[in-house]
Amino acid sequence: MKIIDCLISNIRQQAHKTDLLGVEPAAILWTDKDGAWQSSMPLLKAAMPELLELGDYAPEKRTGPAVWLKCVIAGLTSKLESDNVPVIYLPGVSRRELRAIESCPAELVQLAELQYRSRWWATPNNNRDWSVSAFLTNKRIGLELEVGKDKTTQEMLAQVLEPLLEADAKSLQGKRVTSAELAALVVDDPIRDLLHWLDNPTIVADWPAMRMQMLDQYCQQTYGLPASEQSKASLLANMCEQPSQVWQALWHRFEDMAERLPGLLKQLESIQPEALALNSECYLSITLDGEQNLASALQSLHTMSELEAEQHVTDLHVKHVASGHPLWKRLGYTAYSCALAHLAKIVELKAKPLGGPSCDAMAKAYQRNFWQLDYAALQAMACAQHDQQREVIAGVLKAIYTPWLAGTAEHFQQLVKQNGYANAPGIEFNDPQANEYQRASQVVFFVDGLRFDIASAFVEALKADYHVELTSQWSALPSLTATAKAAVTPIKHLLEGDFDHGSFVPRVKETGSEFGSTAFKKLLDQEGWQYLDGVETGDPNGLAWVQTGDLDKAGHKEQLRLPSRIDTILAEVKSRIDGLKQAGWQHIRIVTDHGWLWVPDKMPKTELAKAAASDKTPRCAMLKNTSDAEHLTSPWYWNDDVRIAFAPGISAFRAGLHYEHGGLSLQECLTPVIDIR
Repeated sequence: MKIIDCLISNIRQQAHKTDLLGVEPAAILWTDKDGAWQSSMPLLKAAMPELLELGDYAPEKRTGPAVWLKCVIAGLTSKLESDNVPVIYLPGVSRRELRAIESCPAELVQLAELQYRSRWWATPNNNRDWSVSAFLTNKRIGLELEVGKDKTTQEMLAQVLEPLLEADAKSLQGKRVTSAELAALVVDDPIRDLLHWLDNPTIVADWPAMRMQMLDQYCQQTYGLPASEQSKASLLANMCEQPSQVWQALWHRFEDMAERLPGLLKQLESIQPEALALNSECYLSITLDGEQNLASALQSLHTMSELEAEQHVTDLHVKHVASGHPLWKRLGYTAYSCALAHLAKIVELKAKPLGGPSCDAMAKAYQRNFWQLDYAALQAMACAQHDQQREVIAGVLKAIYTPWLAGTAEHFQQLVKQNGYANAPGIEFNDPQANEYQRASQVVFFVDGLRFDIASAFVEALKADYHVELTSQWSALPSLTATAKAAVTPIKHLLEGDFDHGSFVPRVKETGSEFGSTAFKKLLDQEGWQYLDGVETGDPNGLAWVQTGDLDKAGHKEQLRLPSRIDTILAEVKSRIDGLKQAGWQHIRIVTDHGWLWVPDKMPKTELAKAAASDKTPRCAMLKNTSDAEHLTSPWYWNDDVRIAFAPGISAFRAGLHYEHGGLSLQECLTPVIDIR
């Protein structure tokens, strides 16, 4: 991993730390009183389209005064080309200055309020500005480099910051980084200079005259072309064609740095072969032409029947199975080619029906292989980089995936109507078998909305580091957080549901009060369980409850865009698992409250008499005592005398939804249990 990749990842992680109300930060504030990082801003801005800088008004450089920065964050001007939380770099400003509102400099007053809606990027222990040296050596970051503390080395850090950030962290680990190693980063690296010049020729203004002369001499000796504006197109075309080893070396270096070369990538969109292309997959222009043709072909499937669309997907996949260089996929240029592989997987898996005489039989078949079908639909949509691509992919999924999803839900509901719902109450924390391994060193790790298909893929990734076992259980009904989360807690035996309660939330038996976060933490403590918040690791010899990774919140917010957020959320979960295991916890059991439906073309609306329900969500409703059932009903988990009505198939009692839960379907009700040892 490049040092810059680690830096960017660490900064962006602050965006996932919500406030007490679960609200995302408006921005990430990066104070740098000494301006230690300022020389790297051009490089970082190229890699982070969400990065803004306090300074003189220069919107083309994403730099401006405080009032302009606030306007950008509010979406009133200079819209950012990124969905990431904005990062505001504040050179020459300390956190202390910004926090002291009464004495805050006039030019910063506009930003003072923002600190209460934002997160700071600061050292974890004392909330100070990150120095370059501190970042490189900090153990919690993961680099743990040994950097010389002598004056010469510390001064050199500022002088070579850009090439240092582009260095591979592994190349510097295991040895003492001194001024000599740092100097070596900038000596004799004309390929890096060439790529940066191709990306942004204006950087020459900051170079010594001799440096550009040496680059021009190197290009003529190595490539037979001068480093001039007139030769740019030939340089780029030959880099793509790679007719010899020297051009291959340039291409490989470009692959390594591509994310940080937006100007060069823009030029490659129009670079055509100078002769017959023997290496066509490396030409971005050719790849983009193929993507445009594929987009048109996929759009034509929107109006086809299910069978016709399936056949066309299969044919298209055979034709496009190996189109474009892997680099273009990594950079997000081949969204349609990427999605096509997953669409073909859906067609392949649909060849066998998902049925069975009972809910358990359906669940077993789903766990064997049909979960991959739901996962392929999510993966196909995750390939999209913007809403126009999402619309194209959603149209194909509407033709080949939604009918299967609807049929599966209808069959599951018919089985529930015939045989009833298993309604297993969740994990039995108090049975004799469970007590054998819950006397010490166990974490129950709650992930809201961890659907079975996502868990299945996540388990495969976890197996690289841990011994992992995946099982399943039925969600409490209805499959809502208000009802089902309480059912997987170690204190569920202390809860009950009232007949006349009129809400999906259970009550505490002892007090009769509604079960909420305060009562939950109090009951956990009463039963000998630790509640570990944030990055706390607690006493690994005891028992603990942890909750991280809110897929459900992301689903309600993002709707059709949810698939693009899943990997980021799971990375957060994995990081928390690693921290707990490193702290000494022997057994981590991941549980969840419910799954969910994700319908690419929105759930059809169904009706329910308003007077019939005491509490209603888009997929279910708690019926009043005197109400007649219009739809399929089942008892409430917390009180069998209370009936819950469910929306039929994949429909909802509210229009316009791609994501929802609370209903009766395999995707909502079959939940994973992951044991990590």
